[in-house]
Amino acid sequence: MFVSTIQSNLCNLHKLCIISIYGYVMIVKTFSDWVSKKYLEWRSNKIGRAGTVSAFARMLGVPQAQLVRWMDGSVVPISEKHISAFAAYYGDEVYIALGLPVPPSELDVLPPAYRERMKKAILQSRQMLLDRGLNNDDPAAQELLEDIFKHLGWEKGN
Repeated sequence: MFVSTIQSNLCNLHKLCIISIYGYVMIVKTFSDWVSKKYLEWRSNKIGRAGTVSAFARMLGVPQAQLVRWMDGSVVPISEKHISAFAAYYGDEVYIALGLPVPPSELDVLPPAYRERMKKAILQSRQMLLDRGLNNDDPAAQELLEDIFKHLGWEKGN
């Protein structure tokens, strides 16, 4: 993902972020708007109690009370642990929404063509696992991940 210095500075100065990820543009005013939007997107395919703020917090690995404070705009996450929890699910978007510099990726050592394929595979994998409610260690998840990577040209054992 590419985020210009100007966009990052706008986040800091005006609490307005323009986030462009894989052709989709999202405009958010504050981190609370961003995290609330993420919660609503996540909840949209849940039934009953499966879509509670508590369940969202558990999925992210953050305290529910803290998540509520972030959503209502009382505070923003400042600990690396909490920011990393969001980054594990939402990638660089969280840094942009917070007006922080995007850290370098471990994938940056790969040639651009491989880096983009790997990012796509990781993003698709994360989303498919979330959509299906699967954990990484579930055998069905392993099969799904192998199919995703194979479709994108990454064979098992390569």
